[in-house]
Amino acid sequence: MIQIGSIWTLLKTYEKYLTGRLAVAAQAHAAPVTRFAFAFVFLTFGIQKFAVPGPSPVDEPIMAVAEVGRFTTVAPASMAPIAVGIYEVVLGVCFLRNRLGMATLLFVPHHLITFLTLAIVPSIAFAPPVPFAYDTFGAFVLKNVVFVGAFLLLLAHHGYPDSSESSVSNGAIKSGSH
Repeated sequence: MIQIGSIWTLLKTYEKYLTGRLAVAAQAHAAPVTRFAFAFVFLTFGIQKFAVPGPSPVDEPIMAVAEVGRFTTVAPASMAPIAVGIYEVVLGVCFLRNRLGMATLLFVPHHLITFLTLAIVPSIAFAPPVPFAYDTFGAFVLKNVVFVGAFLLLLAHHGYPDSSESSVSNGAIKSGSH
């Protein structure tokens, strides 16, 4: 008869083996895979906003934010999805070409505005009357929490061409840097 303890020991041994193997593979491939994943998402989402016939699924929320944010003083709200699409294509190209500095300059404001959408125009993201009941757009925005986490990991481990310039090394702040 097989005992629970021996199965547990076998699972723990396999867990250590598998985790160790994946960690080695991740060290070599995580950064390029993450960059290409970002490039794919931003290129396809961006192109969809201006090159695919018909409205994209996020045109309405983008135009609502443009109107509330008074961006319509610069251009009509109907141009906002095209501008966001071009912005996202440029961001995707930055990831594709490993230009993390430029990607950072574009990624941060893009995601600040994306998350501000929840505060600026909550009616397009939440399904009242239940608090934190998201509609499709709200869920679309909130999945960006994962993007931010992945971007921070990418930047922390591969954001500096010369690691001596970084104040972060192996997850710890080097002494003497502020």
